[in-house]
This record gives sequence, C-alpha cells and structure tokens, in this order.
Amino acid sequence: MASRDTLALLRSQLAIACWALPCLIGVGACGNDRPITSGADAAIRDAQNFSDAGIDGDASAPLGWVDFAISGCSSGDGSEASPCLGQSPLTLQFTALAPAQIDSHVWSFGDGSMPDPSRGPIHRFASPGSYDISLNVDGPGGSAGRTRLAAVVVIPAALGSECSTDAHCASANCVCDSDTSCPPPLDQGFCALDCESHEECGGNLCINLGEDDGDAPWRRTTCLPSCAPNADECGANSSCQALNGVDGTFGHACFATGLLAAIGESCRDADNVLNDDLCASGLCMDLGLRGMCSASCETTECPEDSVCITPTSGTPSALCVATCDVAACDGDPQLRCRAPGDDFSIVGDAIVEGYCTPSFP
Repeated sequence: MASRDTLALLRSQLAIACWALPCLIGVGACGNDRPITSGADAAIRDAQNFSDAGIDGDASAPLGWVDFAISGCSSGDGSEASPCLGQSPLTLQFTALAPAQIDSHVWSFGDGSMPDPSRGPIHRFASPGSYDISLNVDGPGGSAGRTRLAAVVVIPAALGSECSTDAHCASANCVCDSDTSCPPPLDQGFCALDCESHEECGGNLCINLGEDDGDAPWRRTTCLPSCAPNADECGANSSCQALNGVDGTFGHACFATGLLAAIGESCRDADNVLNDDLCASGLCMDLGLRGMCSASCETTECPEDSVCITPTSGTPSALCVATCDVAACDGDPQLRCRAPGDDFSIVGDAIVEGYCTPSFP
C-alpha cells in the first residue's frame, strides 16, 4: 500500500498535468489566459478576410497576392487555359481580386493604351490581336502584381458585324466606317464583302442592297450572314430580314434593324415621295396612303410572310403583299386585311387572317 506522502505526490503531479493539457493541445487557456489559435483556425480566419478590390478588406492583413476576373468574353474567362475570346472591336470589364484592402491599381492592357488606375475598368480593344494583361496594386498590407500572357484574344469581325475601321473586319472592308456618314442604324458600320453570286459568300448570301448614289455607301451588293426566319441569331442592332438576293429570289440574312422596310410596309419618304430605296425589295408601289413595299411575282418569288396576288383588273398584274397574321397593314387607312375575292386571287389556300391590300378598281 502506498504511503500518504506518495499519494500526495501523485495528486500534485496529476493536477499539473490537467492544467497543462489544454496548453499542449491548443484548446484552453494557460499562462496569461489568451487563447491559442490552431493552424486550421487561422486558415478559416484568412478566408473570411478575403475581399475583392471593390470591397475594403482587412487593412492589417498582408497583400500577399492579386488576381483579376474578365467579363464580356464571347468564350473563355481569360485564364491561361481559357483565353478571353471575342470579335473586334471587343469591350471587356476587369475586376481585381485580393485577400486584403487595395488602395491603388495600375492596369496594363497590352495594346499601347495608357495605364488605367480604375478599380474596375472597362476597356475596348480596337484591333484583332493577342493581348497580355497586367495588374499591379498597393495597399496597407503591401504590394502585389499579376500578369496573364495572351489573356485576351481578339479575332477579326465576321461579315455583317459592327466595325469602325477596315482593320476590324476579316474581309478588310468596313462599310460606314468612322470617317463616313451613314443613317443611324449603321452608325457603327458593318463588315462587307463584294460579291456577284451566293457561292462567293461561303455559305452566306449575296444580297443586293441597292445602288450607291454617292450619299449611301452602304447600298451595294455584298455578302451578309444567312439566318433562319424569325430566329434571334443576328446579334445586337441587327435582325433576320427577307432581303433581295442577286439570283432574283429573297433570302433571309442579318442586317441593320429599321433601315429597310419589309413587304407590306410603308415607303413614302419625308417629302411624301414614293422611294424604292426604303424597301428591302427595292420596289415601292403607289398602293395605300403611304405607299407599300412590294415585289413583282413575275420576276421573283415572294418571301416568307407574304403571298403573290393577281388583281383581276387594272395594274399591277401580280405583286407580293403581306399576310395579315404578320403585319396589320402597317396602319395604313387605305389598306385592310382582305380575303381573295372579286378583285384579286392567289394560288393555293387562303389564310383566315387575309392579306393587306387596297381595293383594286
């Protein structure tokens, strides 16, 4: 049996061990009663202090690194494995990322432009090429920098795309460029390619936009991107329209919205003169109060959403008119939705909605 002195010694050693154990494993208080933070706890704390450049982070934390995000790419994200890709001219937004507060930024976009001190700059790359992006920052926690090689890749713009100079276009031909005056729908210009047949356009369409009278350089015969009717695939400021092809038939191609009127739409100009140039078909007829864009069925096939009618008397002999399920006669009080009858006929079955026509004599 242990003596009383031995038992007392054991109790004393056990008390010391119980007091020291929390210090050894880092879960209690000892000495000056301050908590001991484990490595895992510190990592969590650092993660909680993470912030981007638009939010003040922990000013006392070290600025150990900086990175950035890119938005506005057609594809990719600007990383080494996935460059930010888009057509010329390409406008992108940049955002800095860092684990601590940033007080100053210096962005370099690799295109010869001046360094940008903005927090989240928006930058326009005017010409095709591959661009290195750099960011250097300073803050209470120090300095950091990041460079990504070939982070942005700008490719030449395709046919029909907006442009400001010939250098933007794969075709090296920007119609209505920054030095040329064109109507508002073409303020940005478009990439064109002169043609004489659809085959020259590589799967796109050769469209006759009319003849340049010296004041309208966009009126030409050019390749334009083909599209599916009623499809939203033409991009900003353009739409899929039935346009006059060089082979005498209408084809659906992407072109500036609001510049050319479709079959059945009004076509008198500001001087109240019938104006063929206002029509995608190139033919403005004296029908209705404000004129009507049409086409001769004898020389071309009517586009989708229109039909060929033949008046039973008078002129014209045969023309394309709009179906009323698409256009309600463009608000012209002298046109109305009418079914074939005594004064005009169609080939095939009539639709219930009827066709936008005047009353033929």
